[in-house]
Amino acid sequence: MTSIEIFAILFFGVMGYLAVSHFLDRPASRKPSRGRANSGADDGRGEHDSAKPEGDAPRSWWEVLAIPPNASVDNIRQAYRIQVSKYHPDKVSHLGEEFKAIAERRAKEINAAYDEAMRSRGAAT
Repeated sequence: MTSIEIFAILFFGVMGYLAVSHFLDRPASRKPSRGRANSGADDGRGEHDSAKPEGDAPRSWWEVLAIPPNASVDNIRQAYRIQVSKYHPDKVSHLGEEFKAIAERRAKEINAAYDEAMRSRGAAT
């Protein structure tokens, strides 16, 4: 392959990428993934892993734990373990104090949701 052919492949590859990304990266045309509205609930897929912004209304325990409101005690425990493992402050301590503070807030929210869920089921935590 000659250097002109290699240059042409690289040039048109980059130009094609830029053209396609320009047309596909329009925010107005984006729709919620998987046919559901952005409810702010964390469903365990990492789509809503950010901490709740200050001033928002408190979320229900099933939204925090990302499970249905009629979940069993075993499902509540499993969801709690999954959520707390994602947001444990020790996992992000190397990233700095800001991330650690966010993780601590989120972990407190998860713990409170777990306690409320277990109280609603009459189970011991």
